[in-house]
Amino acid sequence: MTGLARTGAKAVKWGTLTTVARFGLQFLAQVILARMLGPEVYGIFGLGMVVLTLATFASNLGLGASLLYRDGITELDIRFAFTWQMLAGGTATLVLWWAAPWIATFFHEPRAVEVVRWLGLTCVLASASAVATTLAQRALKFRQVGLIQVGSYALGYLGVGVPMAWMGHTTSALIAAWLVQTTVTTVAMLRLQPHPWRPLLRYAGHRASATEGRNLVLTNIVNWMLSNVDKVLIGRLMPVHAVGLYNMAANLALMPSTMLLGTLQPTLTALYGQAKHAPERVQAAYLQSLALVGVFVLPVCLVLAFMAEPLMLVIYGERWIGAGAILAVLFLTVPAYLAQGLGTPLLWTLGRGLQEPLAQLPALALGAVSIYLAAPLGVTAIAWAALGIMVMRMLGITVATLSALKLPLSAVLPVLGRSLALSALTVLVAYGAQRWTQQLGANVWQQLPVLLALPAVLWWTCWCWWPQCFGDQAREGLRRLLRRPAATTSAP
Repeated sequence: MTGLARTGAKAVKWGTLTTVARFGLQFLAQVILARMLGPEVYGIFGLGMVVLTLATFASNLGLGASLLYRDGITELDIRFAFTWQMLAGGTATLVLWWAAPWIATFFHEPRAVEVVRWLGLTCVLASASAVATTLAQRALKFRQVGLIQVGSYALGYLGVGVPMAWMGHTTSALIAAWLVQTTVTTVAMLRLQPHPWRPLLRYAGHRASATEGRNLVLTNIVNWMLSNVDKVLIGRLMPVHAVGLYNMAANLALMPSTMLLGTLQPTLTALYGQAKHAPERVQAAYLQSLALVGVFVLPVCLVLAFMAEPLMLVIYGERWIGAGAILAVLFLTVPAYLAQGLGTPLLWTLGRGLQEPLAQLPALALGAVSIYLAAPLGVTAIAWAALGIMVMRMLGITVATLSALKLPLSAVLPVLGRSLALSALTVLVAYGAQRWTQQLGANVWQQLPVLLALPAVLWWTCWCWWPQCFGDQAREGLRRLLRRPAATTSAP
């Protein structure tokens, strides 16, 4: 294995390990806080988070992230990016503080004013660490970055949020946890990857940096619209209790995949940027990644959809039982979300970053209309519309990525066929297990182990006795993912 491959494999594995740790911590904290606070508090906090995400994307300017995609960077590039990131982040914080009453009026929720104002501080904090984070990712320091994220989350939520909720605080507990986590992350990232802070408003190469940043901002805003149009319309048209149910279901369904993509995308970008002169390897890696999602992730998400109702009751309690049907639908968005996320770093690495937002514009237009029409039918209908948006996004990004890699559409048809066949078999087994446990009168605590065990036995049997059904690309991708990097030997 080459030095680049060893470094990349080590980065991916450390990133995956810390992602699992972060998921465990976040899941634990979320369960404790959700049981303490209930859907209404999470709904108010969720309104602030929707606005904060847009402000963060818009104020990011993309200048920090653009450093990841460039072949070579200088001190002037770093100073220019940091200066404008700080100016944009500070402006966004002030704008949110000023606009908070209007935002609360839009959502018909006066309690959102303070949430928006305090969460707005995150914009300037995130801007302060944006360049340092990108430089650390460029250097493949994913172990250190992951440990910082794990530690900051533990301190913010388990060290501050949970005790405050136990003492009777509501939205302020969630706000304090978020701000502590963000502050600790910012300070730690600046210490991990120090860089020049001296302001620089323009220089000879600033136009190229600004163009790259503008393209990233456009992409981020389109992605925000696609990911949050459902939440915005729910917040506008429905009571805050419904917002809380929907946001909690979305967090539980997408939290692991969001964390995983947050680790994989910078890793893939850095590696593809160094190996983009070997197109055959990039093509193989992309098809193997798609195969892993289709053959393994899709059937698992279908099983989880069957388990959604009892899962919600067991984890969060009876106050959240209305989120079960929403969760079942949103679990189905995960494979499409991962598949479109795998194409993004390739498009940017190959110099076709603008194709990402352009490929998703049809999904945005059709999705907004479908969600608006679904709103009178209830929150679950909006979840189905959100699933349609995600599938359209995935199709647009996949077609654009295949074109960029000069691969025909037929290259993914074998993966699609195997995915659908395995998924259908898994659904039949899960449905049979569900009906069987219901006929036996099993409660939710007794149903869950059976719903997990029977599909797992099916998969293990197929893997041992008929591994060909998974396909060569999925099996090779899994072997590469699990392979232990060979030890380096020094030259004598």
